[in-house]
Amino acid sequence: MALVEHGIGCVIVFEYLYFQLQVKDRSTARQDLQQDLLVAVGKYQRSGVQDNVHAYIAKAFQQHGESVDDLCPMLVGIAQANQMSKEFLK
Repeated sequence: MALVEHGIGCVIVFEYLYFQLQVKDRSTARQDLQQDLLVAVGKYQRSGVQDNVHAYIAKAFQQHGESVDDLCPMLVGIAQANQMSKEFLK
């Protein structure tokens, strides 16, 4: 379960970072990539998204055990529902 949490967290953070870099490329205040990644990880941790993801994954494993066929669609749904990049898509 920890591996799944880490994997989904990485997907959410890197997707957010991608959009953040697209926006920053248009401005003059571009920081280095490592600093931008730290900002994205911090936002993931402080915004409550990490806690939500953890809770939803725990619930999915409780309901479906380790059945890959059942878990995969649920995990994709968890990642989509918790996208931090939505703020860039408005």
